[in-house]
Amino acid sequence: AMAYAPGGERSARLVPLVANAGVYHLNETEARDIVDRQIQTIRHAWDEVCDEAHLTSEQRSTFLGGQFLNPSIFEC
Repeated sequence: AMAYAPGGERSARLVPLVANAGVYHLNETEARDIVDRQIQTIRHAWDEVCDEAHLTSEQRSTFLGGQFLNPSIFEC
């Protein structure tokens, strides 16, 4: 979870994070672009990073969609 609102509200979901882009002196389009690039980077580098960390296929599957890019972060 990430604290993003002036009151310290925390959420692991991306929609409220982007909606509060002004906290980071960004507009929503800029914030969405950053989020999209981060998602793309994780997906693009996933296999290489897992290879470097010597993760098993089970560990890779557990982390992707669990710890990283969990579907709940995309919920409204």
